[in-house]
Amino acid sequence: MVIIDEAHRMSDVPQHIYTLVGPNTRPKILVFLVDDHQCVHVKECGTEFVLKCALLTAGITPVCKRLTVQKRCGFENHFTAVLRHLFFDEQTPSQEPAASQFQVTITDSLSAIDKRLKAHQKHGFSARWFAPMDWLRRRSREFGADDIFIRDHNGQEFSKEWHPYPHHLLYEWYKSQSAKVVDQVGSIYCAQGLDYDYTGFIWNDSLRWDARAKRWVYCEKEHQDLSFKLGITDALKVRNFNFPSGAVTTLVMNQYYILLSRARRGTYIWFKDAATKRHVYDVLHAARIL
Repeated sequence: MVIIDEAHRMSDVPQHIYTLVGPNTRPKILVFLVDDHQCVHVKECGTEFVLKCALLTAGITPVCKRLTVQKRCGFENHFTAVLRHLFFDEQTPSQEPAASQFQVTITDSLSAIDKRLKAHQKHGFSARWFAPMDWLRRRSREFGADDIFIRDHNGQEFSKEWHPYPHHLLYEWYKSQSAKVVDQVGSIYCAQGLDYDYTGFIWNDSLRWDARAKRWVYCEKEHQDLSFKLGITDALKVRNFNFPSGAVTTLVMNQYYILLSRARRGTYIWFKDAATKRHVYDVLHAARIL
């Protein structure tokens, strides 16, 4: 038996399938654990559809199973289902959500979220900030300088630095309980597979809700993820590359979906755009999340 976790991260699915099911290595049981909404880069091609096609080409008829329990967000099946409805128009479960300790708070004050996260940490809970890559990472670590600077709605200045790097420093950030980690913001590149008791999320302008068109809009000029943009540019240069309309926006929505589902006990959300805030509030309120 061969089990492939994070199968959505595959870049060359046909080649991987050929290697796995070759005449000398063909397993009796082959399991792929995949979530299309975990794909955050154009090179990650291991979606359910692509895997099915590659397996059928190899002469294997796959059997698809769905998870019935969502461990993310403190087993909050309802909350993650509502997030999928918010971004991907998936149907929200009809049953009423069970009583839960999980809380979602929308606030206009970044400093208020910061105080709450630090208070949770003082009481022994893990806490982290997360945000989309809407600010550049500085190459030097100058003392007192920050990567993220925002003038809040009340005019108050808010600043943070990105999570540390390279990898050995990032690992320390993962497991640390020191006060400093609340002053370092996690990105999509250090979020997958992890969760914390409480999170704060900065919803900037790389993804906004267009109230008139009633759809999500990707704002490329606000997005400073150079690796992501370079991957899109390279993909478009490939001859006959099948890049469907809206694929970039879907990848960005996947990033937001992941970042919003990192908390076990509660999450705090701040919005830059008023229309986006109103839409998210309406969806969460209708689902009895707020």
